[in-house]
Amino acid sequence: SMPSIVEGATVRANVTVNFTAASSYDPEDGKIANYKWNFTDKDGKSIEIKEGLDKNVTTYTFTRAGTYKVFLTVSDEAGNEATANLTITVIPEPPLTANLTASKLTFSISEPTEDDKVIITLKIKNTGQTSADNVSVQFYDGSSKIGKPKKASVIPVNGEGKATVEWTAKKGTHTIKAVILEGENLVIIEKELAKDITVKESYKNVIIIVAVIAAVIGVLAVYYWWSTREPVEEDFDEDEEEEEEEEEEEEDEDEEDDETPRKRKR
Repeated sequence: SMPSIVEGATVRANVTVNFTAASSYDPEDGKIANYKWNFTDKDGKSIEIKEGLDKNVTTYTFTRAGTYKVFLTVSDEAGNEATANLTITVIPEPPLTANLTASKLTFSISEPTEDDKVIITLKIKNTGQTSADNVSVQFYDGSSKIGKPKKASVIPVNGEGKATVEWTAKKGTHTIKAVILEGENLVIIEKELAKDITVKESYKNVIIIVAVIAAVIGVLAVYYWWSTREPVEEDFDEDEEEEEEEEEEEEDEDEEDDETPRKRKR
């Protein structure tokens, strides 16, 4: 219902208010023939006049903040008049605001492997009275920030916007959280959403580990073989050894014979 106005009342701009002359009467038992409402600014300049027998109750909307005077003049059938007035203070209407809600948190890869690049997206709904164009989102992996706050797209009234960040997946289960920030000072507006994601171990790492284990096993096998092997013994034939010694002696004698005639010739 519209508020009724009394002397010294304070109302907001663009709010329709009710004015009534129900307490007006003719002291000489006559009938009131006319009601005249004159709405003026602080300087007394008339803004609007509403007049008529049916105007014992009327409404008015002040569109700007300021001080106003409203005059009511009633007259009877004999032309007698009486006037009353009241002062009204109009204050600015509250600024239109956006009402933001973190609606959905999604991952570009639902079951990532270690070192995958995952795009995390937060969708934001706006059920307020105006669009939101100065909104950011801080993403977290547990209690650790994922980079700096990311600027969200413009979020229209009764519409949806979003903010995204790239995250390098690490093995294990992670709780990813997104917190909505508003304004130049990035004020937390206590609108957040969290979701768990499990990252599998990379097959590449598994292959490397298997290769390392295989290499270690190979080295151990070679070491075991070397440490447990039996010494190799060589068998010598005594007859062959004697023959070789005799051959060497004969060669020495031949060399001596060759040298003797040379001495005689001299």
